[in-house]
Amino acid sequence: MKGQRALRVFASVALILTSFLNLACGTLPRDPAGTSARVQQYHQIRIGLVENPPWVVRTGREPAGVEVALIRKFASSLGARAKWFWGSEETHMEALEKYELDAVLSGLDASTPWSKHVGLTKPYFDEEVTVGVPSGTRVPDELHGLKVAVPEGNAIAAYLRKKGGIAVRAEDIAHMSGPVAAPAWLLHKRGLTRANFILFEKKHVIGLPPENAWLKRLQEYLQEQSQGSEACSRKRHSRERHWRCIQVASG
Repeated sequence: MKGQRALRVFASVALILTSFLNLACGTLPRDPAGTSARVQQYHQIRIGLVENPPWVVRTGREPAGVEVALIRKFASSLGARAKWFWGSEETHMEALEKYELDAVLSGLDASTPWSKHVGLTKPYFDEEVTVGVPSGTRVPDELHGLKVAVPEGNAIAAYLRKKGGIAVRAEDIAHMSGPVAAPAWLLHKRGLTRANFILFEKKHVIGLPPENAWLKRLQEYLQEQSQGSEACSRKRHSRERHWRCIQVASG
């Protein structure tokens, strides 16, 4: 009797362990379409490009930009090369969903409706859009009634109006002498002093096919790059310094 009871206990434990291992294996990152294996076999990553400076810049035969540089270095780390395809975001996202592309670069925001159909990395850069003024000028503490230059044909004007500001549309805000609305990194680049309020924020991500292992591989690389420089490894840093970190990571 004792021997039979021991066998039953052993069988129960074995069943539990088998079920646990099956569950664990089922949760491991997988690539249904075998993206990681194909990249490893053919040493090529198919990249869809949508022009959107400074993230993706069209310059002759070879593309440039922050995201292009990041992906180019990622491909090199895998012993692969990038094959570029220019087009519209909709066309590329459809191809991504059908596993015809391995990544899409477009300065994509995490709030994109395509998140229901494709994979997205975690945000690699938080872009704040705010107001800046020339050095030595009083920094405004509120927007109500303030005239602010905004890029013509840009949604920034709508966010500014929502905050009570008055949009002054300009073809080129670089030549404006008063307050200017633009991403914080651009204000810093032009030597402007930013205000302490935010019009809106974009969390930049990279689009990938809906495959967990491939997404995990790129995500780990982006995290390594973000921690690669001394400035980026600090727990606290300004948005401007974080922008410099992205530039360092992208080469």
